[in-house]
Amino acid sequence: TLCLGTPDNKTMTATAPRDWPQEAENEFELIRVLGAGAFGEVWLTKRRHQTDLTDNPSEEEYAAIKGVSIKNEQEERTADREIAVLQEMNHPNIIRLLRSYEPAPNARGRYLALAFIKGKDVGELL
Repeated sequence: TLCLGTPDNKTMTATAPRDWPQEAENEFELIRVLGAGAFGEVWLTKRRHQTDLTDNPSEEEYAAIKGVSIKNEQEERTADREIAVLQEMNHPNIIRLLRSYEPAPNARGRYLALAFIKGKDVGELL
């Protein structure tokens, strides 16, 4: 299973990206950036309230929210395809998509809430 690091127990104040979806703000508290790449950032978040996003309550406390930058129609199609594929996947070695957020009217990207797996990240395992 791909892991994205471990939650940091320190209290931090994180500033949301300017196009952070209001629904995500209502559901999750930002903790810190887990990583960044050419297409966006991945944020570690903590659920504000228990919800029915998954069948396993132990995995509901934290989520990794991936921001995907979209600069053109091709990137938008790629993001839509990634969301569609992840919605269909149910495999122990693939991170589970909890939900996706519709972009704000002036947003330049999409946000995906993914199951957070505690443990070492790929770089630490290599």
